[in-house]
Amino acid sequence: LSAYLITELLLRERETTGSIHIKAFYVRRILRIWPLYFIFILILFPYELFTTDNLRLYYAMTLLFAGNWYSVLWGEIATLTGHLWTISVEEQFYLVWPLLMRYSRPRSFVRILIVMFAGSTAYRTLQICFGAVSDVAIHNNTFTRIDCFALGGLLACASHWRPVVLSAGRRAALVVLSATMYWIVALAHGELLNFSTAWTYLIAASGSMLCVMAFAA
Repeated sequence: LSAYLITELLLRERETTGSIHIKAFYVRRILRIWPLYFIFILILFPYELFTTDNLRLYYAMTLLFAGNWYSVLWGEIATLTGHLWTISVEEQFYLVWPLLMRYSRPRSFVRILIVMFAGSTAYRTLQICFGAVSDVAIHNNTFTRIDCFALGGLLACASHWRPVVLSAGRRAALVVLSATMYWIVALAHGELLNFSTAWTYLIAASGSMLCVMAFAA
């Protein structure tokens, strides 16, 4: 969803102004995320420093928006800031995405997204099938999430350049298909389906994109 929204906003900016203002994009993201993010960490760090065995390296990486890589490389630790790994992935996405769009032509950008999608999906598949890594190492890895970002970007490009008007029946069908995908994800996480939950990343992302298509197309 972030990739879809950010790509659409940057496409509109390029059409309106003729370019993408990288500095302005970063400033907007900083003002939106950094204040609460750092306040939350600075409140919890002194508490966890004296009450847990959490490593200072983990907090240093989290402050640098690389906290997800700590759990990938060294495993998950018990911390009240554990959920912030998602912000790290998001900030890494924000760092790269506008640069890709600013310095590539529209057709080239689409090709890049296709390569990113295929490469990330293949990488996750290899990790699941042959990698001797934990579920957390796959779950929190930026590279196993890139195909989801690429999917959102591709949908934004497709709907922006070639908008399609859908009938009410087709919109309803998309909603049903989206709900089915979320149901599959729930069954997998509830251990009612016998396959790795790492496969559910792309299923959930696809469900989200179908939902966006149903209501925004």
